[in-house]
Order: sequence, then C-alpha cells, then structure tokens
Amino acid sequence: MTDHAPLPPPEQLLAGAAPSSARHICRHLVHSANEALKGVDAADERGRDSRHELRVALRQLRVALADYAPALDDLVSGKVIRRIRLLARDVGRVRDTDVQSTLLQAVLQRRSPIQRTAIDRLAIPVTDSADTVPLKTASFRHRWQRIARPLQAGLRSWHELRELDAPPRFEPFALLAAGALTAAADRIDRRCAAVTGPHDIAALHRTRLAVKSARYLLKPLARETDGSRTLMHELRDAQATLGALHDAHQLQTAIRARVAEIEGEGTALSRSERTAISACDWDLDTQVATHFSALRNFLDPDRRAERRRQLSVIADAWRTQNAPPLEIERKWLLSALPPRVRSLTPALLRQGYLPGDELVERIRSVTRAKHTEWIRTVKLGRGIVRIEIEEAATPVLGKALYALTAGKRVTKRRYAVHDGPLTWEIDEFTDRTLVLAEVELPTRDTVVALPVWLEPYVVREVTDDREFTNWQLAR
Repeated sequence: MTDHAPLPPPEQLLAGAAPSSARHICRHLVHSANEALKGVDAADERGRDSRHELRVALRQLRVALADYAPALDDLVSGKVIRRIRLLARDVGRVRDTDVQSTLLQAVLQRRSPIQRTAIDRLAIPVTDSADTVPLKTASFRHRWQRIARPLQAGLRSWHELRELDAPPRFEPFALLAAGALTAAADRIDRRCAAVTGPHDIAALHRTRLAVKSARYLLKPLARETDGSRTLMHELRDAQATLGALHDAHQLQTAIRARVAEIEGEGTALSRSERTAISACDWDLDTQVATHFSALRNFLDPDRRAERRRQLSVIADAWRTQNAPPLEIERKWLLSALPPRVRSLTPALLRQGYLPGDELVERIRSVTRAKHTEWIRTVKLGRGIVRIEIEEAATPVLGKALYALTAGKRVTKRRYAVHDGPLTWEIDEFTDRTLVLAEVELPTRDTVVALPVWLEPYVVREVTDDREFTNWQLAR
C-alpha cells in the first residue's frame, strides 16, 4: 500500500471492510495535508489557498479519526486528536487573519478618505498575516511529522484477532459510516434549533462546526444516485454563510475591543474617528443581518426536519446496500392438500442439511419435467425474517454435499400457486404425513390474507414454531 494511492470511489469504500475503508480515507487526508503544507510559506494567493487547504485537511482528518476510531485499532487516541486540533487551530489563526484583513479592506473601501484615515489611526489589529501572525513553519512541520509518520505507518495494515465462536470484530464500513452520519444529522438539527438570532455567536459557531463535520463525512462517500451531492451543496452554502457571519462578528468584535482599549487608556476619540467607527459598525451589522437572513431557510424547523430525514435516508441506504439478502416468510400447518393444487404439476424436492445450528447450510435438488438442478443455500436465524444466501451448484458438487447429509434430509412435492402479488408454495411431504403452506413477503409488515381456497385447510400458523422448520423435520 502506497501513501499516494488515489481514494477509491464511494461504492468501493462503502462495500469494503471498516478497517480498510477507514484507512483509505484517513491516508488520503494525511496526504492532502502533506501536499498543502508545501505551499503555506508563499506570500501570495497560493500561500493563502494552501493554508486554507491545510486547515481543511487537518479538520477532516480529525473528524475521520474520531468517527472511525472503532475500525482503527490503537492508532487513535485522545492525544493524537488533540494534537491535530491544535495544529488546525494554529493554521486557522493565520487563515482567519487573512480573511479578517480582506474583510477590513472591503469595509474601508466603502468609507470616505477622511474616515479611512481615522480608522488607520486606530490601528485595528487586523493586517496582513505575513506581518502579524506568521506560521512558524519549521516548528509546525516538526509537530505534524511526529503525528503523520506513525499514522501513515499504522494506516498501511491492521491486525484482527479472530475467534471461532465469536462474531466478527469489525463491521462493514457502510454501517460505521451510516452511524456517524446519523449522529451528525442529529447534531446539526439540535444546534440549528438552539440558534436564537443573528447575534447568538456561540450557537451559530457550534452549528457551523456540526455542518462541517457532516460535509466531511459525506464528501468521500457522496454519490449522484442517493441525493447526497444535493445535500453537500446545501451544507456547503450554509457553511459559507455561517463562515461569513463568523467573520463579520469577529471583525466587529475586534473593532469594538480596540475602541474600548483606547478609551480605557483615557484617550478620547475624535469626531471623525467616532463617525468612522459608527459607519463600520453599521456596515458590519448590515452584513450580519443579510447573512442571517440567507440562513433562515436552513434554520427553518420544516427544512430541518426534511434535511434530517434526507440524511437518514442516505444513512439507511448505506446500511442496506451491502446487507445480505433476507428471506421474509410465513408458514402455516394444513390439514390436507387443498383441491386447488391437485391439478398442478409439482416440483420434486430432496434436501439435506449439513451440521450446524445458527448457521444452516442446505443442499437441495429440484426436479421439474425430468430436469434436475442443485442449489446450495446458507440460512442464518429463525422466525419470519432470516438471512438467506443461495447459489447454484454443479451436479458433482451437489451430490457430494448431499452424501454428507445422511440422517438430516426431507423429501416433498412442492406446488406453486400464484394469487395476486404473492406466490403460495404448498409442500406435501413424501417421507411423512405432513402438508405446509409457505409464502415469501416483500417486507415484514406486508399484510397477508389467506386465500379462500387455502383458508379452510389451515390448522394454525407455525412461522415461529421451530418444530416445523425443515431443518428440524429432517431425518
């Protein structure tokens, strides 16, 4: 495994084992951080872009390490996550200063020359980041490599202790990612509900962090077919608006703090300075109101509920896309073979069971019009819903497996009756006096009405009666 391999597509990540897919994503983010770090010293636009990309990569890595920790063995500790958070904070300070400097210049451009001169005299502590908040690159690189090198090494492989009588330790990545996305959806909803207005800075900041986390989880797994890309765009726009709100609040706070500092020193502001400060404050208040207005739909209770539902649908799709096929079946004991089926040509079934209790492997031959096919089936569980995996077997393999089932076999004639959307299978056992009716259902909640031709012969339902499972009947 190289550290520069491209990130697999969403379908492959979701279908993979949790340790593998989680490592792919984290390794990709480590590489992204390394690439961004190369340009952070530049004094031009490239430097600003690199600092932004570095901060984003570090934040995405922190979210991935935290949310996918169960699949990452002992690679993840609170100390590692805290160190990454501190590195992202250091880059963030430089990046924030870049943004604040740009925003202040935009505000000053709307002032008169006299007002700009007055603001300059106040020396608002937001200027070019290269002069005020330099990123100590050598120290930063050293701190980062202390994390990145062991992380890269650990992401190349994993160790799994397997016990014969224990369930697998690692779940599919789709389940892990779905759980993380569901938690993120709940977090966004709660934090949106807590926002009371445009100046609720703390609540807006927490909402912004929740939106970022959800975006970071969706980004490597977003697919065109499940609506996740549309939600990504909505979250991206909300994050940008919340960021603009944050920047306006920050600059407004910096200006007010500087005024309080000057007045605290006993220095009176001139008329032009007060006029300029009031104009800037009004301008930033207007920006805050405009940005908050743009957020109203995102914060709206109805939209919140719909967004949460959409994220839940995506998470459910992740959970079920690679789930094993299910057999949803109900079964009834009959008093006799219904006359309706006597004119039908049955299939002749011979089936035997290999040793097993919870995991049942069956080999079955089905003969129709002198043609016989062999089917190998594995079932897990009991009751109305069970996992069922089937595949065709060659005659040679089928007969070899059937030979191993001596003492655990049943033989029967099966009649298939189509009735509306359902197909009823009536099994007339040939090795004992017993008739059963079965029907496979599309969902657990499907309502079943017994057909009029069948109902007079029903003794009782035996779906949950282990005595009437074929495995138990086999002899």
